[in-house]
Amino acid sequence: MSFLFLYTLIFLVFGELRNKIIKISLHNNEIEKKNYLGLKRKYNYKDFDGYQTSILTSKGQNYEYLYFIKDNKKEIKLSEFYHKNYFDLKNEISIHLKFLGEVKSSLIDETKEIFK
Repeated sequence: MSFLFLYTLIFLVFGELRNKIIKISLHNNEIEKKNYLGLKRKYNYKDFDGYQTSILTSKGQNYEYLYFIKDNKKEIKLSEFYHKNYFDLKNEISIHLKFLGEVKSSLIDETKEIFK
């Protein structure tokens, strides 16, 4: 039982790191995503259908999340909680990508996405 608990805890922590602890660099027509291990991936704005936003509650406060949408899937996640310059990034992204609306999301939904 303790092995299962430890495995789940490790999976959740690394899943959270993998999905949300990222560095984003925005260039003219390019987005560079660098994860916590230093692995980089480059995208063009045209690769995405647009972006969506969501409000999630964490530590007693509401935070906005922004999702880059590609083929109806969340490809990149940005968070007001993790990114100090979130609103600067959002303003730049809104110039290049279509806003696809706000989606209702919950902590349970976010946790499910860690396992995808």
